[in-house]
Amino acid sequence: MDDHDLFRAGLRTLLEGQGLRVVGDTRCEAAAVDMGRRTRATVALIDTASVEGTSTAPIVEAFAEHLPEMGLIMFTRSHDRTDVFRAIRAGARGYVFKGAAVEDVAS
Repeated sequence: MDDHDLFRAGLRTLLEGQGLRVVGDTRCEAAAVDMGRRTRATVALIDTASVEGTSTAPIVEAFAEHLPEMGLIMFTRSHDRTDVFRAIRAGARGYVFKGAAVEDVAS
């Protein structure tokens, strides 16, 4: 989930180039949870910094409540330790910075 169409398209292309199957992308929090239900994805990359008025914990909690089997990875530009700890406490399984190498994101 990211609010920039170009970024999502580029990330999709790069991840698919790493052999991953991308089943969807969205800019909307509610649509992300619904998409997870419909596609039965195993992992979701979430960037809450791009969702205006949203903090990390509510979306992670929504995924944990509705899709507890899904691996939720925070994928964001925030290097704030508070954001990292908040996401992990809320149920995220990982935290990857947007500046990471494509190979690191894929793994």
